[in-house]
Amino acid sequence: MNPRLFALFFTGFIFAGPIATAAAQPVDNLWLSEPSLITAGEKALMSGKLDRAERLFREALDQPLTRNMRQATYNSLCITNYLADDQNEALDACNAALAIRANDWRALTNRGNVHMARGDFDLAAADYHAALRLRPGEKALLDNLAMAERSYADAE
Repeated sequence: MNPRLFALFFTGFIFAGPIATAAAQPVDNLWLSEPSLITAGEKALMSGKLDRAERLFREALDQPLTRNMRQATYNSLCITNYLADDQNEALDACNAALAIRANDWRALTNRGNVHMARGDFDLAAADYHAALRLRPGEKALLDNLAMAERSYADAE
């Protein structure tokens, strides 16, 4: 597997499932299991069916979801668009995920990966630094940060 993709999946695709409690935050609907559109989207993403994954994630976002599920679905949509080489859509999805939960190291990492693909090495490094503050010592993040800083130095 491509090391860049491994880092993306390792740091980006692992996300918290639909865990929510009434005490933690109010929700309109509490899912006891992940909605089927999201599950199908994840399966499509993992099997490389990116068009299908994108469609399923977008359909899921039209449904009532908890904040956690909505954030995780935007994060999955970010990964899907990144892999489909649609960096503008990927950036929009990452930003939407971070608008819901700004301190998600996975979404920050994914947005950093999108910035790297766009050649915005300084923005990538900033996202990796922010993610490292939330997940100190994470090897994939340290590697991504080093790559972003080298790329930034080479570009100047």
